[in-house]
Amino acid sequence: MAARPRRMYLSSERRPRPSIILSCVLVLVFFLRSLLNTFIMRKLFWPLG
Repeated sequence: MAARPRRMYLSSERRPRPSIILSCVLVLVFFLRSLLNTFIMRKLFWPLG
């Protein structure tokens, strides 16, 4: 029962503005990657001093 409304929502969302959705996803991925990079760098360089 939950599969149908999701498909309808996705199809209706993709048709009008796919570029905005793609840009939002790219920004989110870039932000998450930067956060992960900073976290890893801190974990690596904290013990070194």
